[in-house]
Amino acid sequence: MTTFTGSGSDQADGVMGYAQAAAGDVHGVHGETNSTGGKGVFGWATASTGPAWGVAGVSNSSAGYGVYGAAAADTGSTVGVHRRAVSPDGTGVYGLHAATTGTAPGVHGITNSTSGSAVGVLGEVSSTSPGAFSAAVRGINRGTGELGIGVWGSQAGSGWGVLGEVPSDTAGYGVYSFGRLAATGTKAFQIDHPLSPET
Repeated sequence: MTTFTGSGSDQADGVMGYAQAAAGDVHGVHGETNSTGGKGVFGWATASTGPAWGVAGVSNSSAGYGVYGAAAADTGSTVGVHRRAVSPDGTGVYGLHAATTGTAPGVHGITNSTSGSAVGVLGEVSSTSPGAFSAAVRGINRGTGELGIGVWGSQAGSGWGVLGEVPSDTAGYGVYSFGRLAATGTKAFQIDHPLSPET
């Protein structure tokens, strides 16, 4: 590993690691800690303005990852990648598909679990008294065409593409529409009238 220090160049690296092997599970930089509260690798961008990154990962491989995180423990509530934003205007996790064509997602969540109630992506409002119109998951489509979709749900079997649920002892709605509501196919279900649920 090569270490550079004391350079005033705007392109210099404090630490640079390079693995020359063309194949194999090799690492340009390897960080490891045995501390119960430590970090294997820690990056901190101290600049208060500008597009600075604490840790940046770039992959030139067509099947690689810019940043890869894995939770190796077999038990417990481990997390592969954790991101925390403390600013009121900060974002916990931000995903961007920068190409102007294609159908790849900005954020893609997958689960291999066969257990009941398993989820690929989970959104949660943790406060028990959040502000009005807070949303655990929100979809926005800024297109002005006729076929845009804010939130899309699909299911390959005989389940539900989208399921909405609220406790039966509350005045909330499992599904609520501000605008027009339309449906196709068999509609063998009943719901309370939104304006008169008691009748």
